[in-house]
Amino acid sequence: MVRNYQYIFEQKDDVTFNAVDYVVFGATLLISASIGLYYAIKDRKKTDEKEFLLAGRSMQTFPVALSLLSSFISAITLLGTPAEVYSNNTMYWWISIGFIISAAATAHIFVPVFYRLEITSVFQYIELRFGHVCRVLGSLIYLLWMLLYMSVVLYGPSLALNAVTNLSLWGSVIAVGLVCIFYTTLGGMKAVVWTDSFQMLIMFAGMLALLISGSMKLGGLDVAWDIANKNQRIMFFEFNPDPSVRHTTWNVIVGGGFFWMAIYGINQAQVQRAISVPSVRHAKIALWLNFPGMFLILSLVCSVGVVMYAFYSECDPVSLKIISKTDQGGNVGLVTALAFVAWIGLGTSLNNVVITPKSPVTTAGCNMTAINALNRVTTTIASTTAAVMESTTPTVPAPPKDYFLLYRMSYIWYTGLAVITVVIIGSIVSLITGGHKKMSELDPRVICPFFDVFMPFLPESFRRKMRCGVRHGDENFIAKFMKSQEQKLQHDGIDNKALDMSDISLSEKKEIKNGYTHNDLSTKL
Repeated sequence: MVRNYQYIFEQKDDVTFNAVDYVVFGATLLISASIGLYYAIKDRKKTDEKEFLLAGRSMQTFPVALSLLSSFISAITLLGTPAEVYSNNTMYWWISIGFIISAAATAHIFVPVFYRLEITSVFQYIELRFGHVCRVLGSLIYLLWMLLYMSVVLYGPSLALNAVTNLSLWGSVIAVGLVCIFYTTLGGMKAVVWTDSFQMLIMFAGMLALLISGSMKLGGLDVAWDIANKNQRIMFFEFNPDPSVRHTTWNVIVGGGFFWMAIYGINQAQVQRAISVPSVRHAKIALWLNFPGMFLILSLVCSVGVVMYAFYSECDPVSLKIISKTDQGGNVGLVTALAFVAWIGLGTSLNNVVITPKSPVTTAGCNMTAINALNRVTTTIASTTAAVMESTTPTVPAPPKDYFLLYRMSYIWYTGLAVITVVIIGSIVSLITGGHKKMSELDPRVICPFFDVFMPFLPESFRRKMRCGVRHGDENFIAKFMKSQEQKLQHDGIDNKALDMSDISLSEKKEIKNGYTHNDLSTKL
C-alpha cells in the first residue's frame, strides 16, 4: 500500500488544543463537578451514611452498570490496549470473554453475600470472617495497591493533557485530581455513579470517533485489518499450553477471568457501587450488563490498536525514538500470596526476562528528511539507510535463557496464582490449627453455598454434605450472629444505617432476616 497521508511528526502543524478543544475539555470537567454540587444541594438534609456511601440503595440499574464499567476502564485500558495490539497482536481481546467467569462469580457468589450482611465495606466482611487483624492487613494492602493504581490512572490522562496544553504535568495531575475529589466529597455515591455514567459515554464516543477517523484516513477498517493481518497483528487462536507465552486463548480467558474477579468481586470501589441498588436482583442485572459493555469497549480499543498499527505500519515512531513508549487462615494465606507474587514480579524484572518477542515493525516508509529535521540530527545517508534496513529486517529472537519457571510465566496468570496460593496455604493452616472442625460454628451469612447456587439439580443429601457443616437455613442460629453484629456496632458507637429495612420489599426483608433456606437456596442467591 502506498501511503497517501503524512504523519504529524513529518509536518510542522501545531498539535496543541485550540479554542474548541479547551471548551470541550472545560465542559467535561465542569459537568462532572456540577453533578457533585447538584447532589450536595439536593440531599443536603440527608446526613446518614446510607445516603452518602450507598446512595440510599436507590440507584437505578443502568447507571450503576455504566459506573461499574467505567471504574476500571481508565487511561490504562484506553491507552494500553491499543499499544498492546500495536506491539504484539489481538490476543488480548479474549479477556472480554474471560469477564463471563468474573460476572458469574461476582453476581452469584460475592455480591449476594455482601448485600445481605448489611455492610458498606468488604473489609467489614473480612473482619466477620477472618478477624480484626486480617481486616487491618487487607486494608493496608488495598490502600497501597490503590495508591499505586490511582497514580498510574492519573498519570495517563495528565501526560496526554501535558502534551496538548500549556499545563505542566503536575498541573494536569492536580487539576484532574481536584475535580474528582470535589464531586465525590460533595455528592457521595450518587454523584460518583452519575459522573461515571457521563464519563463512560464520553469514553465510548471518543474511542468511536478515533476509530472512524483513523479508518477513513486508511480507506476503511477493512484496509486496516488487511494490513495488520499481513504483518502478524491479527491473531485469535493460540492454544499453546505453555504458561510462559504472553497471551494464549487459555491464559487470557482463564487468567483474565481471575483478574476481573479480583476487580469486580472483592474490590471496594466496585462492591460499593454494586450494592447501591434496591435489591440483590438489581445488583445481578447491573453486573451482567457489564459483559456487553466490556465486550464493546474492548472491541473498540482493540480495533483502534489495529488501525493505529496500520496507520504507522510503514514508519514506526518508536523505532525512530520520536516517542519513547507506545502507551504514553486468611492472614497466613494473604501474606504468603503477596510475598509469592511480589517475588515473581521482582525476579522477572531484575532478570529482564523476555520470553515472547514483540511483532516486527518497520521504518521503511518514513520521510527521513522531515524526521531528521524534527530531531535536529546530522546523519549521513548511509547511516540512515542502514537504520532503515535494520528496522525492516525481522530479527530472529535468541533462544530464551533457562530462567526459573515462575519467572517465565505470563503476567496474566499472576492473579490466579495468588488466589490459588491463598486458598491452598489458608486451607493447610486451617487443617493444622483445627479450624475445619469449627465449620458448624461459623456465621452462615459469610459463606456462599456454591453447589446450591450453581448445581441446584443435585440431590439435597449431596448438597448438604457440600455445605461442610455450615448451618445454612438455621434461622435461630443466624439471628444470633445478626444480634451480635448489631451489638458490636453499637459498642463501637456506630449506628448501622447502612441498610434501612423500611425501603426494602417484603421478600428482601425475609431473605435478609432468615438467610438461606434448605429448600431452595439457589433462588435466593
